Amino acid sequence: MKNRLMTPIPPELVLEILTYISGCRDVLRACCLVCRAWRRLAQPFLFSKLSLSLEAHCHRWNRKFATYPHLAQYVTRLKLWEGNWGGADVVLLEDQPPFLEGPATVELLRRLPNIKYLKMSDFFLPSEREIEVLCHFTRLEWLEMHEVLRIVDMEIRSHTSEDLIGPTLHDFVDVVPKRLRNLKLQDPTESLYIFSWLSGGVFDLSDLTDLTLSWESFRKNHPPSPPLSSYIVPFISIVGSGIKNLGLNIETVEDERELYANHMLGE
Repeated sequence: MKNRLMTPIPPELVLEILTYISGCRDVLRACCLVCRAWRRLAQPFLFSKLSLSLEAHCHRWNRKFATYPHLAQYVTRLKLWEGNWGGADVVLLEDQPPFLEGPATVELLRRLPNIKYLKMSDFFLPSEREIEVLCHFTRLEWLEMHEVLRIVDMEIRSHTSEDLIGPTLHDFVDVVPKRLRNLKLQDPTESLYIFSWLSGGVFDLSDLTDLTLSWESFRKNHPPSPPLSSYIVPFISIVGSGIKNLGLNIETVEDERELYANHMLGE
């Protein structure tokens, strides 16, 4: 009998398969081992997302991207959170620079030219140098921020500090402003200074069409909010006319109790 060659799977069908399993990283890794053609198609899915919280995590990625530079071009979604604020981490890492100022972090972020989605969590009053690091992402379209620029110290809430922090962020100008299309903010009234940053020279909001504001909860015993108009009015005047999809999400106390009850039942 003559040996019959198997009909190769069209690349378009392979891409459909990879798209369907894109959430299964173990399966994507296995696809990279099938053959060279599958590896070339699977790697963009496997390396499309990157999550970082400590500078120690960046060393391994720097070594990998130094060996295989093309892999860094596949990263389009980046999640950053300030891992140093964890109780145990503060003791171990108190003598190290902030996460976004660490040499390994700066080196890694500068290797990522194609970031379009950025999620930031738990960054308290990022320094000017940290903001400069984030300005590297010239292709950013989607920005999601949780617990960023959150003011919790009463001394920082003073009138003098407000006058200092707000204009500093607003006046920071980027060489290539990020043209955002989608923006999501959590507890924005607790992080008013963020509006100065967003409406300043770092971002181009002329194409912003999707805006989502979410609050963890509204309780009757909340302290009175600081004046909002000086921060929010300039922001709304810039983005208001272009917004097509506006989301307002509020998690009530009842929602919290239900989530807690479901968690306990799941245990």
